[in-house]
Amino acid sequence: MLLIAFLVPFFLVLSPGDYDKPKEEVAWVYELVRSDDPYRSAWGAYYAGKYGLKGCASAIRNNLERANESDSRSAHLARAVAMDALIRLEDHVPARLVTARFDKTSLDESILLLATDGEGNLEALHQLLDHLDREKQTWWVAAALLAARDSPDLAEILFEGLTLRLTVVVRDPGSASFNDTLRFGGSASSRSGGRYWPPSANYKFSFESISGYTVLQVKPIPLYYKRTERKSLGESTLSVFPRSQSRHAVKFLLAMIDGPRGDLLDDSEDLLHIDWDEEVNVLEQIEPRYRRLVVGHDLLKRRLCDSGLLSLEAERNIQPCIEIVLKDERLTKEPPLPAVTEVK
Repeated sequence: MLLIAFLVPFFLVLSPGDYDKPKEEVAWVYELVRSDDPYRSAWGAYYAGKYGLKGCASAIRNNLERANESDSRSAHLARAVAMDALIRLEDHVPARLVTARFDKTSLDESILLLATDGEGNLEALHQLLDHLDREKQTWWVAAALLAARDSPDLAEILFEGLTLRLTVVVRDPGSASFNDTLRFGGSASSRSGGRYWPPSANYKFSFESISGYTVLQVKPIPLYYKRTERKSLGESTLSVFPRSQSRHAVKFLLAMIDGPRGDLLDDSEDLLHIDWDEEVNVLEQIEPRYRRLVVGHDLLKRRLCDSGLLSLEAERNIQPCIEIVLKDERLTKEPPLPAVTEVK
């Protein structure tokens, strides 16, 4: 039966809908995995991962190493399928195989493979972080993994680009204003392998527990993931976080600290409503909230330094960046509000 399968033209054996081979055909899978053809070996890796054939892991690692040496479209696809299979097989993959080439088609897989080494892979995760865009969800997932490994550089990296935002809304007494809220999350990445290639894996990450998701780590920052598949063509749609990047940074920094938080900075954004009156001094009302952000920022640096997560030099050099946004919601808009650049 197996011999007949190999005599049939290969495109008929591996048609797009032919994804469910019975376990009795493991010899067929082993043969595919050992193929030098990236297309055939990719199908072997897919079935090996699907059926849990751990004996194929060594050959799949070899295929991954070979795919790292090429920049062709087929090599990119073969690499993604191989990494996905090794994740499903719960195989321990040397970090050098993951960091050899960070393809945009397999960033999620890179993260999950590096996450399997509990305390190690610190350097590899930093390499991945340097390669990623801070606006992508994968950057924050990698940062969460580094937080769990007590990375000595992570706190300083998170402070980079951290902007504290004080929104001041001046309104007529008794009126209400809209408070723009932001949610910590985003859509997951997706990728398609292309016609006749195995279904492409689509990994979704979450920082909150969701039914059907697998626990990747519990603390200091909980992290969960879920694997699904795509069979259609499509461009990579890695999640982009909204303006709230600074909120994520503060959340991560706080999660790295043990003990009571007291007057620590607890959010990168603050909202102040001022009911307008001709006698009101807008700047005087803003200044205490501004100082509170400065103090909270400094206390956060101090606690991280005391915990050994931030160097003394970094603590001295990192200065708070505070943006004040003044919104005039008065009906008359008169007299003009003062310039917030005068706040100290």
